Amino acid sequence: MVALDKQLDVAEKTLKNREEGIEVTQALKEAGMSNELAVQRAITQKVATEEIILNLKHNILLLENTLSILMGKPSQKIDRNSFEQLIFPEGNTDKGYPIQLLSNRTDVRAAEYNLAQAFEMTQHAKASLYPSLRIDFSAGLQSLDFNSLFSSNSLFTNLLGSLTQPILNRRQLKTQVEVARSNEEIALLNFKYAILNASKEVSDSYNDLITTQAKIKLKEEELKAFNEAADISNEMQKFGIGTYLDVLTAEQGQLNAELELINLKNKVLIDQAQLYRALGGGWQ
Repeated sequence: MVALDKQLDVAEKTLKNREEGIEVTQALKEAGMSNELAVQRAITQKVATEEIILNLKHNILLLENTLSILMGKPSQKIDRNSFEQLIFPEGNTDKGYPIQLLSNRTDVRAAEYNLAQAFEMTQHAKASLYPSLRIDFSAGLQSLDFNSLFSSNSLFTNLLGSLTQPILNRRQLKTQVEVARSNEEIALLNFKYAILNASKEVSDSYNDLITTQAKIKLKEEELKAFNEAADISNEMQKFGIGTYLDVLTAEQGQLNAELELINLKNKVLIDQAQLYRALGGGWQ
């Protein structure tokens, strides 16, 4: 919204210049240094600027209404800072960002937890292959008779059963270990993908930011050139050695460059927010 406010401010200043331009052109026409065509061209540019202002005011009103609804309030004017106050400092990002920041992302953290869980399940399955055997010293030997040694109530029979049961179930236990290892590998691959995807989003967001900042510098140079061209063309027209068409061309380029520059600066804010989100919201 503040970007629209800034564009509206630029358009309203341009409208004043357009109105002054009409007065100058009419005066030049009366002095025989211009003609009616130049006057009509000036009026056309003034009307076009008024249309831009009308559209900007309309878009601002719609946005204020939308934000009011989101805040649970009736449609109203929303107080806000100026566009310049919201420009974030560029900062020094040449050295990159610590990869630990990615752990703040929900997708990376979820993949990390899944990997940890899969690893714990593998350790649990491995432990099942090596059951502990505990002998109750209070049981004692029921009999030293060889025949009774293998009876169903003897200690040896119970001990033998406790030893052979893991052997009989070993195939099932090994399968559990294999499944757990497979799940661990899948979790590890998912974790690697989450890291790679997060790194890609960070790289994309950073490159978007750098590119937009480079475009701003170029657009500022273009705007400076249009400003100088507008000043020169106005001076040339006043002395009768230039046409008003030159003035209109320079001023139209000036207006377009200013509006585009505001859009680029607004995009920097968006790019910075995207980079902050890609990094998981910064340090905790």
